[in-house]
Amino acid sequence: MGGFRASAKVKENVHSMPLEIDKAIKFFAFVPDFKLSTEYSRSVLPKSIEFKDVVYNLSHLSLMIGAFANKNYEILEDAIADKIHQDYRASLIDEYEEVIKLCKEGGAKATFLSGAGPTIMAIDSDASKTKAHYQALVSNLKNKWQVYELNLDLEGLSCN
Repeated sequence: MGGFRASAKVKENVHSMPLEIDKAIKFFAFVPDFKLSTEYSRSVLPKSIEFKDVVYNLSHLSLMIGAFANKNYEILEDAIADKIHQDYRASLIDEYEEVIKLCKEGGAKATFLSGAGPTIMAIDSDASKTKAHYQALVSNLKNKWQVYELNLDLEGLSCN
């Protein structure tokens, strides 16, 4: 479908609606030169989640959508805060804290762990920030981090 969407499956139906997002928003993926298996990354997660942590994540999800919808990127870091998986998995990723710190110092509006890791994501709204900018920030770390600039796919799947 493409774009930035709010979606949910309800019984057998999928409801999906586009959300307008500023085209100036950039996503950067920081991929290290080491692997982390999803199975191992899942093994550090708790067997159950406290209700208050689910409420925390859901309330922050609504705040994240509001931040994007209103172009209020100053609250984006707080809005994407997580209590379900990131804290448990961060310790599995060598230099996780260093990459997060460098991204914030470099102007990123928000940083987060991509899925099970070890990829770390950064969001920026400054059009002047490029892949080269972020690559330079992590160039002195002991692991080799490759930075990719990811563009929003506004078209979705097409059969041409």
